[in-house]
Amino acid sequence: MAYQWGNLKNQASPAEKWKPTELGDEIEGEILSIRTSEGRYGRPCPLLTILTTTGAREVYAQQRGLQVRLADHEPQVGDHIHIVYLGERDIGRQYPVKEFTVTVTK
Repeated sequence: MAYQWGNLKNQASPAEKWKPTELGDEIEGEILSIRTSEGRYGRPCPLLTILTTTGAREVYAQQRGLQVRLADHEPQVGDHIHIVYLGERDIGRQYPVKEFTVTVTK
C-alpha cells in the first residue's frame, strides 16, 4: 500500500528551504513536523521541517525518488533523519532523476 502524503495537514513554517545542488549535499537532524504542500501537477508533496545544528530547514520532497525513500522509512515527528543528495541520473526523459539516500532513526 502506498503512503498517503495527502493525509497530512498543510501548515506554515518559517524555516529556510533546503535545496541540494552539489553531489553529497546533505541534511541531518530531528524531524519537527511533517505535512504536505502542493507539488508538481497538483499532487501532494511531503514537506518536512528538520532541526539541524544550524537551525530549522524545510525539505520539499517533490522528487519521486525522495518520496519513495521517505515512504519506505515512514518517518515520524521526533525521528532523526539524514538525507544525502547523490546527484542526477539520465533516464531518457526530458529531465534527469535526482537520487537520494535516506536514513531514519526512530
